[in-house]
Amino acid sequence: MLLPCVNIADCCCLPLLLYIVLQTPGRLAADAPAVANKIILLKTHHPGLNLAKALTAQPRLLLQSPEQLDRSARMVRQLLSRAKDPDRLLGAEPSLLEPKALISVLITVTKWYFLEKDPIEVLEADPELVQRAQDYDVPFEPVYMNEDGTWTAPLLNYKEKRTAWQKYIDQTFYKQP
Repeated sequence: MLLPCVNIADCCCLPLLLYIVLQTPGRLAADAPAVANKIILLKTHHPGLNLAKALTAQPRLLLQSPEQLDRSARMVRQLLSRAKDPDRLLGAEPSLLEPKALISVLITVTKWYFLEKDPIEVLEADPELVQRAQDYDVPFEPVYMNEDGTWTAPLLNYKEKRTAWQKYIDQTFYKQP
């Protein structure tokens, strides 16, 4: 859903808009109406999300085109459709507003629990899990964009695709075959 250009004075997110414009480089500050549209677009998709916190952590979201931002927000909502409170998860880790990062986290959490637990339930029970993993430099599974626009992530066919060092780590530290 793309929004028409809004009058900045009528923007319900005016304090947030002013904060972002004052704190960001010229590209965002130069086009305040576009930033306002993107903020409203994000708020439409994520009504319970603290956008001030999320955009402070992930200001590059506002550099996306409105179409890309809309596609990303729709994909994130779809990926988190089973979550009881998706905005709470996104608020705990704003980087998950990027679909590629969210898919990477979901695949990694699934792998950590050997396909036995729903990764969304795990994240809902412990929303700070991602931040703790990052604090301790725990790697997340990579996600690749294919030529046709689909994404590939190592999961169910992981054992066939892993390298020798990945196999060693899986066997030594995770006690996997």
